[in-house]
Amino acid sequence: MKIVRALYGLKSSGAAWHKMVKDTMLSLGFQPCKADPDVWMRQAVTPCGFEYWEYVLIYVDDILHIAYDTHPVMKELAKLYELKEGSVGEPKRYLGANVEKYQLPDGRE
Repeated sequence: MKIVRALYGLKSSGAAWHKMVKDTMLSLGFQPCKADPDVWMRQAVTPCGFEYWEYVLIYVDDILHIAYDTHPVMKELAKLYELKEGSVGEPKRYLGANVEKYQLPDGRE
């Protein structure tokens, strides 16, 4: 994600960015985690009716979305923010850590 140029260089840049992200996430139905306000979550349901929690982790301009289907939320974010070319897809790294799917013993991911 590229940060709007007007946010750079101001003493209140961090607060302005956080407010913009907060407004966006609340409009998408996410609530901040009480332990970490940069972790956003909302309840969701898979097509087969399984209820689970969707998570969006945001650190400055790095976003990791964990969900059954990430496309709807990423489409909404792409409408509002300029995303880097090729940045949407399965993550390989996030904040310096390797990321991979975990397969449960019964075969589910």
